[in-house]
Amino acid sequence: MDKKLPTDKIGYFDPEQDDFSAPLVPSGAELLDPKLMQRAVKRMQACLRGNGVDISQIKVIDCSDIKTFRFPAWVQIKLVPQYGIRTEAGKNTRAELAVSQEDFQRKIDGAVHDAVTIPDKRQSIIEYVFQKSEKGFGIKRQAVKLRTLTKDLVQHEQCVTCSRSGYVPCPRCQGRQVDTCPNCRGSHMMLCQKCGGSGRMQTPNGPASCDFCRGQARVSCTMCGASGQIKCPGCAARGKIACQKCSGTGWLSHLAHIEFQAQIHFDFERSGLPARLSALVEDRAGLLATRGDLEVSLQKPGEGKDDGEYRFSSVRQKEELGKEYEDSIMLYYEASCPYGAMHFDVETREIPTLLFGWQARLIESPSFLEDYTRQGMEALREASRGQGSVHVVSLLRRAVRFSIWKELISQVLQSGNLRRVSQTMLNRYNVGLSRDGLVEMVRCADRAVRSVTRLPRYAGLSVGLILFSGLVYWLDVNGLRGEICSSLGVDVRSNISFILEICLFGLGVLLSLLLGQSAAMIAQKKAFSGIVPDEILGRRIPRIGAAALWAVSGSALITIGGLFLAAYLGIRDDLPDLIIRLMPT
Repeated sequence: MDKKLPTDKIGYFDPEQDDFSAPLVPSGAELLDPKLMQRAVKRMQACLRGNGVDISQIKVIDCSDIKTFRFPAWVQIKLVPQYGIRTEAGKNTRAELAVSQEDFQRKIDGAVHDAVTIPDKRQSIIEYVFQKSEKGFGIKRQAVKLRTLTKDLVQHEQCVTCSRSGYVPCPRCQGRQVDTCPNCRGSHMMLCQKCGGSGRMQTPNGPASCDFCRGQARVSCTMCGASGQIKCPGCAARGKIACQKCSGTGWLSHLAHIEFQAQIHFDFERSGLPARLSALVEDRAGLLATRGDLEVSLQKPGEGKDDGEYRFSSVRQKEELGKEYEDSIMLYYEASCPYGAMHFDVETREIPTLLFGWQARLIESPSFLEDYTRQGMEALREASRGQGSVHVVSLLRRAVRFSIWKELISQVLQSGNLRRVSQTMLNRYNVGLSRDGLVEMVRCADRAVRSVTRLPRYAGLSVGLILFSGLVYWLDVNGLRGEICSSLGVDVRSNISFILEICLFGLGVLLSLLLGQSAAMIAQKKAFSGIVPDEILGRRIPRIGAAALWAVSGSALITIGGLFLAAYLGIRDDLPDLIIRLMPT
């Protein structure tokens, strides 16, 4: 079956733009898909193109071991309910009603069964899995919440505290509707307010009996009308209040909030598969299905290939494929993948590889690219030693005669992240190159690139520090510090003027780094022009490295040296008091 390959990924090619008319497969391979073989040759040609090999001479000399392996696979979606129960006052009518405690518990226990068996809910789970690019194939050890299946159950219960009436006796008056008068405390009498309870009062003629209480010192209570009781303020004389437990409704609602967690696990039949192929599927099944390396079709239980065409690791496993557990949904797949040894003839040299997948990927080959591009590797190693920028550039130009090392230098200039560069190059050249050899070349290319810009950067840095020295001398020795402070309205002897030194130091760092990096960019563009595309050269500024430390140290020494020179020459009136105290007299 012809597969169209995506072209936006490293290591991919577009078969529609390549010529499939040439007889690139050996005789005797008629049972294999010829375009699959041709793609494998195109991949080998793409790997060797521009690396000292005549790619028109590349051909397949043996592919008889390549077979299309078909195997069943399945995904188990196990539903795990998670719920909590709470009680609230009143009748909750928004949740699903359970008519009894037994029904309530039965619906909680059967929530998983309903999610698995009810068509709409089951379909929502399957659609969630199918939203993924790999259609669920290869998903393993994932746990996700299925928010669409969230549900609430409720069971109504009569309030026992109020006997469903919604009211309970008033705790203050015990249902009597009246309470003892707080003014007279039930005695019907209160102290006379006019004489203060003494029974006597002062008159112009001297002490006399109180004319309000007639000397009794007590009068009838005005709050309760001498009855000794008042209406109960707790219940407004009704004798009962609303039940706090049910909020006066007479009902309680027991709510269960149920959420479902889907635990997704992928597995496949390994018997009959080569160990290397089985390991690839085990490690990255989802990615292989997404990229088209595996051809995957969804099967219903009992459909598709006859079980006799597969070899299961056990009779029990074969039986388990046809049924589902009560808490799980099973998705069944049929996967196919070509795999096997392939031998190429490259300029009379036999190169063994393994072909894997419908995208005809080549894996596990000897390091033949290192043999064909050894001159470029030696040039990169020598360039990494950095013995003169002109010599380094000539060595790099010798190395970029091979497209692999030209691409490596471009990646180093563009990214600067050596780990990312290594991974990119390994994805691009997945055959013919050992990981250790590539890592070594990445480090050599990085050192060579930095050696090209090292001398110009330090030259620019030195020019910046010299210019900064002149600026410091002009300010500190020529007495222009006082003029600047006067124009800013700041006392030159105050410690506030010390901020000027800090700004001066920052200016020195900025000036030296700016000139150093500018010189490095000019040198980089000049050295690599014609080696890598111009857009890559203008995309990334060379790394500063240890030059930043030299810029900071040099600017600090020049700033301090200017102050000491001014003090030594006797120009102390324009220096802050803080600095004068720190200097020797």
